[in-house]
This record gives sequence, structure tokens and C-alpha cells, in this order.
Amino acid sequence: DGFPVFNLFVRTKRANVWYPCGSFKGDERSAALAKSYADGGMLSGISKKQLDGGIAGSLWQDQDRLKESIVRSFPQLKKSKNE
Repeated sequence: DGFPVFNLFVRTKRANVWYPCGSFKGDERSAALAKSYADGGMLSGISKKQLDGGIAGSLWQDQDRLKESIVRSFPQLKKSKNE
């Protein structure tokens, strides 16, 4: 369908181990921003900022539920849940 998929990885401040925590499918807007960024044009930096901001906003909305899901999958991260 041409929409980008964003993979989420997390790690603790103490350990340099990355944990895969899910994938999120983008929409038409994120597809256009990702294409602009990948093409490396004059506005690619702005596209990257907008893309990062959109992803962060989406994750922030469901942050508590996301944290609980991550801790269920990776119990070793429970102590680091609020980092």
C-alpha cells in the first residue's frame, strides 16, 4: 500500500541492549514526509523533524498503555519503566 512502517525499539539508560517493542504503520502524510526525507531534497530536514514529531505525538498519546505492554513482553525492564 506504500505506507511506511516504523519499528519501535527501547533500551535502558544502564544497558546498551535494544528491545524490539512493536511496529506502527504510517498514513499518507507520513508516507509523503518519509519520501521527502529519503529523497534528500532541500526540505528533507524539515520533513524529518515533522515525521519525528508526528511519531512522538502518537506514542505519547498511548504512553502508559505502551509501557505496560513493553513490561509484559520484557519483565526485566520493569525497574526502568519510568526512565
